[in-house]
Amino acid sequence: MLDLKTIAKFTRYINEYVHKIISGLTCDLDSKIQQILQNQLDYMDFVNREEFDIQSQVLLEIQQKINELEKKVQILESIYQHKLKKNKSNNNT
Repeated sequence: MLDLKTIAKFTRYINEYVHKIISGLTCDLDSKIQQILQNQLDYMDFVNREEFDIQSQVLLEIQQKINELEKKVQILESIYQHKLKKNKSNNNT
């Protein structure tokens, strides 16, 4: 028959062993969850804030250039229309 001291040692050993196993599983689980989340974020093609801000600035600059070009096109269309009317009036006389 085992004495109480031996039973207590055995109990502590089992407790420590089970604790180590659970700690290892928790660590593995955390690692797996992190890996899954990272894979999903990569799949969704998210960008970090810095890259988003840079792309937003580029988009803003492009929009400004487009607006400038639209104004130039309007001016050129106006000049063209004016010359076209002038040519028509000269041809009618």
